[in-house]
Amino acid sequence: MRSFTTLATLSAALLTMSAPAAATTTVFAETDDTWNVSGGPFADGPAQIVTDIPGSWGSAVPGTAWISTTTNGRNTTPGPYTFTKVFDLANASSFNVLTATWKSDNFIADLFLNGTSLGAFTDFNQFGNVGPFSRTFDLGAVGASFQETDNTLQVIVQQRDLGNNNGNDMGLSGRFAAAVPEPATWMFMIFGFGAVGFAMRRQQKAKTRFQFA
Repeated sequence: MRSFTTLATLSAALLTMSAPAAATTTVFAETDDTWNVSGGPFADGPAQIVTDIPGSWGSAVPGTAWISTTTNGRNTTPGPYTFTKVFDLANASSFNVLTATWKSDNFIADLFLNGTSLGAFTDFNQFGNVGPFSRTFDLGAVGASFQETDNTLQVIVQQRDLGNNNGNDMGLSGRFAAAVPEPATWMFMIFGFGAVGFAMRRQQKAKTRFQFA
């Protein structure tokens, strides 16, 4: 009985210790003029911070800015546009999750990390105009990974042809962060292994019998 009480106490302690832990540890790619953009008639060049924000966009994701091919976000040529950011990440092998919060006009069609797609965005209602939207990508599930230097993040924004190319807008705002498993995950895994070992040991003892004639 004392052993079960000890296990319950340990479980509660782990829960208390791990609950407030944050998974995201390094924000590496904020939307600003350090991004490049290419597509349509625009050659690869620095993205422009949008100073004359179209009314339908609203404010940018906190801590970032709207960027586009122009300072007013106007873009009359439909097609995909690629926003690219190159960054370094210390201890890259310890990160295996990418978290993203973004707004976009029109919609994000795809997102690549070091040339590997993290998954097509086929639901335009969910990942369509403006936002904000949030998503967590498991890099191992798609065969992607961070590296120590020269990580390349590419966000593909699709500019729709609305049949009215006089006033179309195109822009991106967002946070993209490298993340690690929550400490809670590791703690409960360790606790789980310990509980299994305890149960096996208890079961083994229960099978031992001594008889005296």
